[in-house]
Amino acid sequence: MFARSLHVDRYLLLGKGEEYTGGREKKALLADCMEALFAACYLDSGFAAAKKFVMRYLEKQIQAVLDDDYRRDYKTSLQEYMQKRYRKVPSYTLVRKTGPEHDFTFFVEVDVNGKVFGPAQGNNKKEAEQMAAKLAYDQLVKPANS
Repeated sequence: MFARSLHVDRYLLLGKGEEYTGGREKKALLADCMEALFAACYLDSGFAAAKKFVMRYLEKQIQAVLDDDYRRDYKTSLQEYMQKRYRKVPSYTLVRKTGPEHDFTFFVEVDVNGKVFGPAQGNNKKEAEQMAAKLAYDQLVKPANS
């Protein structure tokens, strides 16, 4: 999150309870702070200055959203590609999990028509499968569309 890269959390004035419960790490709180910063810039200096400020920090993220990288469901996209091209579906395999029982890291590979991609990791199996699908999608589909 870009709010962390700007170290916004260092400047928050929090109550003891919020501090104790990790308020400086809460995404919603950091997002609210960034919104307030952008609004203050707009109110103080006008639209052009606010746009320049926002674009300086968010241009890459905005472009990624426009390119659909953040919202893409890679498992679905890969499956649709596979069914259309090969009339098969990808196969996911959990190859290992590491870490303490309450905080596993999962490693998954995806088999796409005999070619294995991964392993990719995630905080749960679903996330690891998405990451493995992204690896395969980026190597198989994106070059074909370029």
